[in-house]
Order: sequence, then structure tokens, then C-alpha cells
Amino acid sequence: MADELLSAGIAATVVFDQGQYHAQIGAFSSRDRALSVADEINSQGYSVTIRK
Repeated sequence: MADELLSAGIAATVVFDQGQYHAQIGAFSSRDRALSVADEINSQGYSVTIRK
């Protein structure tokens, strides 16, 4: 998934958390900024989960 996101021009890294691997896009200082980026990524056809 991270490679696919990178190919689409979205900077992503792979993180390991609680026994699972995730593609992570950024770390944001505000929930509003995270929601804005999530909307942009969703509009490109990807599913996004915001985690705290």
C-alpha cells in the first residue's frame, strides 16, 4: 500500500503498531489538518483512518 501511495504522489511510510503494519501518511498537530488531508486522500479513492 505504501508503494502504491508513493506512486500516486502521496508520501507514506510503513509503521508497525500493535502487531500490524500500517501505511502512515503524516503526523499532524491538529485534527482539522488531519481531516483536511484525509478528505484529499479519500477523494483519490483511498480509505483513511485517523488515529490518535
